Amino acid sequence: MGEPIKVDIIYKTYLCRDDHPTIATGGTFSVQTGACMIESMTASWSGGKCGPGVRALGASDFDVEKKEYPTRCQVNTR
Repeated sequence: MGEPIKVDIIYKTYLCRDDHPTIATGGTFSVQTGACMIESMTASWSGGKCGPGVRALGASDFDVEKKEYPTRCQVNTR
């Protein structure tokens, strides 16, 4: 089992509360965006951080693919 990954989801409006889930390496997560639009998202751990492509910001179901060698990750829509 790998190190937990912290995800920071920032919404475009102050009317929507930002989300900060922590997931296991290779885990998945979902957010209830409703009428909220995601402005930015980053997944981070002690070895680095990454985020989804711009097209993914309209989705609500994600997984994080993390590779140790070379260190990199990618947030994907499901």
